Amino acid sequence: MIVSEIMTSNPIAVQPKTTVADAARMMLANHVSGLPVLDENG
Repeated sequence: MIVSEIMTSNPIAVQPKTTVADAARMMLANHVSGLPVLDENG
């Protein structure tokens, strides 16, 4: 098995300035338990 077979191809990410409430809403709406946090450099 390789990583590409189990990874999420288009993950939802948030920025460091995203509020916890907004991140929680995104997680609930998309049925995920975590979100990567990316700055302008990725």
